[in-house]
Amino acid sequence: MKHSHFLYSLKIWLSSAVIAPVLFFVSQLFTNPRQCDLSEIGIYPFLLVIELIFSFVTWLVFWAFIETVAWATKDNLLRKCLISFIGIALTIGTFSVFSMIESYSLLDFPFVMMLANALLIALGTWYFNVEPKINSETLPDSTLSINSNEN
Repeated sequence: MKHSHFLYSLKIWLSSAVIAPVLFFVSQLFTNPRQCDLSEIGIYPFLLVIELIFSFVTWLVFWAFIETVAWATKDNLLRKCLISFIGIALTIGTFSVFSMIESYSLLDFPFVMMLANALLIALGTWYFNVEPKINSETLPDSTLSINSNEN
């Protein structure tokens, strides 16, 4: 349980990094079928490495937010909503810093990759389970009474 928030954030981050380039290629089949070249799939490893490099710091911040949210709230629905929102906001922020999204159209690479990553972060938040932080407020009453008698 000690590392559950770390693993939770890691699963979400890696899932997004691995699947987002695939979603980009699939989106190109629908949005640019004439220009879509299946030989471009060979750049997948490059895209994956770029995803991991440019999102590493964002993942660390995301993990810190998950730790804070898990500590601050017991309600799982609220926890998941907050983590989803934070993940989407961090994704948009990262892409804004590195690619200046406002200068691209809705079908260009940076914008489509940002949407794919944001969608996958939000879906990963709900797909994977996050545990609340263990503290005296989340322990059962029987455990608290046992600890109280030992003093």
